[in-house]
Amino acid sequence: WQRSHQFDLPGIKKLAESAGLSPKEMQEAIEVGIVRAARWITSAKGTALEKFRALTLLYERQPTLGERTADSKVRQAYSTPPPLAYLASLLARITRQSKVVEPTVGNGMLVIGVPEGTTILANELDPDRRASFEETYDQTATSQDAASREYHDALAKEQPDRIVANPPFGNRISNGATEQFPIIGGTVAKQTTPSIDIAIMLNTLDAASDDVEAVFLLGAKTGTPNASMGSAEARTAAYRRPEFLDLFKRFNVVDWFTIDGDLYRKMGAGWPVDVVVVRGKKPTPATKDGGFARPWVQPPRVLNSWAEVEGLIHERPDSEAGGGAGGGVPPAGTGTAKGPGGASSGPSGNQRPGGQPGRPIGGTPPRQPPAQGPGGGG
Repeated sequence: WQRSHQFDLPGIKKLAESAGLSPKEMQEAIEVGIVRAARWITSAKGTALEKFRALTLLYERQPTLGERTADSKVRQAYSTPPPLAYLASLLARITRQSKVVEPTVGNGMLVIGVPEGTTILANELDPDRRASFEETYDQTATSQDAASREYHDALAKEQPDRIVANPPFGNRISNGATEQFPIIGGTVAKQTTPSIDIAIMLNTLDAASDDVEAVFLLGAKTGTPNASMGSAEARTAAYRRPEFLDLFKRFNVVDWFTIDGDLYRKMGAGWPVDVVVVRGKKPTPATKDGGFARPWVQPPRVLNSWAEVEGLIHERPDSEAGGGAGGGVPPAGTGTAKGPGGASSGPSGNQRPGGQPGRPIGGTPPRQPPAQGPGGGG
């Protein structure tokens, strides 16, 4: 792949015509190839930093996957950039002994960093993407609605201890009305939400084991493509939602940061993305007791480049050669993350109080982004 020819969208269309494929079919084939190349990179020997940089190079050389069909727009089938997908596995601290769930797995991009031999409880509604995942990973996937009570109840019997997820963002229209999704096990008065990504996050966490470690990619609640993230006041107001209060009351949130939408453009979208890291089914301690600052009090810090994202990787020796590099979450203050406006993260941008060092691993009111936002594709 390092010597591969770089194609743009016109090149993809010409290839598609010569192969008798629609542009969307050709694009899906290219994404499957990217997933398999990324999987090869993460399974080879090397440090987490080396693998992250190789995945960043792979991502920068890929064409923009901007072809959309009516169905893919409804399902919001936008996959995760390879370097961000790999980081998610590091932050989730996945090992070969883990039982990993990916509720909207797509072609399998978000699990490229899961060590070979690890159990992956994958779920995907799109039959073509589900078949692609199964062929690449040699594991079967279910085909349930990840926001449904039926999926939650089936998953609860499995008791997964690791979660990586990039669910569809925003609202879903059903019979001309905005659908309301159940919040299972909630601790606040509001027991439904119109946000499918928040519903999948809360319900998947509820179904997991008590010692679950999880990384979720959600639609950021402020910011648009080619636009400012907004003031700190506007951002904190956008996170003042009962669903997020419920998250902090039931689960231990240890980090929350925003990825600038420009880093998502080659996946066919440009909306900013929030990355939420959870460690265990227990309330997040108060900030005065060392707990993570609530985003409705301090807005999440914003990472604007892959160099800044790279700062989150805390280097450790490989713990399982050929099965994923060592890595984890660095202590607070590590890296070069900048808050909105370019200031270093501090009181105006959330940090992990006291840090969360990684252990070795294997292997405006609040807006809802429209269907063009990323998510829902692994």
